[in-house]
Amino acid sequence: MFEIIGIIATIVILYLVVKGFMRPSFQDVEAFERNRQTGHEARKIAIEDYEVPLAYYNYSVINHMDRVKQCALEMQELSPQHYDYTWPRLLASAVLFAFQNECELYQKGIQRTIERLKSLAISEDAIAHTLAKREQANCPK
Repeated sequence: MFEIIGIIATIVILYLVVKGFMRPSFQDVEAFERNRQTGHEARKIAIEDYEVPLAYYNYSVINHMDRVKQCALEMQELSPQHYDYTWPRLLASAVLFAFQNECELYQKGIQRTIERLKSLAISEDAIAHTLAKREQANCPK
């Protein structure tokens, strides 16, 4: 009799343990899918709407994602015009802001920036176009 109760208790405990391990994995899949979707939207906005070169977008996201996120959060907190932006648009705006700053440093002749943008195969025309758009929009520096 005690053996049957022990077996049932063991099965129940094993079931609860397995169920506990399975639940976070489903949540991880959902979080991964949300992150993937956010990244896809941010990439589309940055490249198509803001005209950030694909190579620079990839460079920023792969090498400086923590800085991009921090910049996006600061833009949302400190700039009234960015308050209502979606998270993907904030991320894309942060990448654009970084690219515009890199273009200005390129124009000033900062060697590390020149080498980085050349290694990413970003043309001088793209840099000039970005700087001209920034001046037209009267964006803060």
